[in-house]
Order: sequence, then structure tokens, then C-alpha cells
Amino acid sequence: MNKRAIGYTEEQYSRFLELARKRNSRYEEKNKVKLREKKKLFARKERKTPNGVTNAIYNDQVSHRKRSHKALPGYTRNQFRAWCFEQKIFWDLYKCWVLSGYKREMKPSVDRIDRFSGYSFCNIQLMTCFENCYIKGSEEKRRKVVLIGDDVVEFDSLTSVAKHLNTSTGHVCDTLKGIYKTCKGFKMEYADARKSGILPKEGQM
Repeated sequence: MNKRAIGYTEEQYSRFLELARKRNSRYEEKNKVKLREKKKLFARKERKTPNGVTNAIYNDQVSHRKRSHKALPGYTRNQFRAWCFEQKIFWDLYKCWVLSGYKREMKPSVDRIDRFSGYSFCNIQLMTCFENCYIKGSEEKRRKVVLIGDDVVEFDSLTSVAKHLNTSTGHVCDTLKGIYKTCKGFKMEYADARKSGILPKEGQM
């Protein structure tokens, strides 16, 4: 028996070690929780910095292109950050976002000038999230959609496709983005994105 156990029975000493291990385990767990909370707090603060904003935008661009199975941005993360920091409008947008109390709609964002081309410095422009969402939303609603099944049918809008298939516009939108391969068994794409082909109009199915 260990010399520290003098005066203890074997059972008492085992119990003592067990209690000591539990105390150490609780102490380590508390430290882990505190460390996780500190990391989360640091991450939240980091996302509000200029570096954090550019990182978030770049990550969204890469994620969007991967989901759509298209070419990644034609620049690296560091190149994109340097480009943003050189633009006066970025700092104006960032300052307004901070003064707004970090409202999401005021956050700096990047939109493609030509939606059919990829992300490159000659095809992107800075704006607020609100402006970006408004532009995209308006364009998406006006764009015609082609439904591909046994026949190929053109619909006037995303909403009309959703009504025809008795599904949500979100499901149709996600299919057009490439998140889903089909919607209700149909493939689909935007009419203006098709390279060729004469399409029948809606109702000629």
C-alpha cells in the first residue's frame, strides 16, 4: 500500500482516490465550458471586425459555388480581403453597419454584376445585404423557369412552378440553386440560362 494511505484501509483509500478523480473531472469540465464560452465570445467579436466580414462573404461565395457545382471564385481569401480594403465604399458600408448596431440588412455584401458569370474582381460590386437581397429577389421573381420532365415546359415565374407542382417556392429555389437535383421528380433551370433549344410555353404540357 502507498505510504500516503497509512491509517486507511484499502477500501477507504480507494474511495479517497475515486473522490479525488471526480473533483478533478468536475474541475476540468468547468474549465472546458469556460474555454468554449470564451471561444464563442471571441468568434462573435471577430465576425464583427473587417476581417470577419470579408471572411464571411468569401465563405458564402465558396459555399454557393460548391453547392451549384460551379467554378470557385477567381481569387483567394487574402486577395479578396485586400480588394475590399482598397475600396472606399467598403469602409463607408462597414461604418454604417457599426453605427446601425450591426443590423443584418446594413452589413456589407457583394453581388455579381453579371449573374451568369463567376466571382471575379471585374464582376463583383459592394453593397448592403438589404440591397443585395432586394436585387436578387426582384430578379428571381421575374425570371422564367424551365421544367424538364417527359416534356420541356417554360413557366413565367418561380411561383408558377411551385403552384404547378404543389410545393413551396423554397423547394423550387433550392433545386434551381443546385442544392437538390430534382423537385417532385422534375429537373429545372432558368430559361435565360439555357444555351439553346425551342421551348413550349406553359400550358402546352
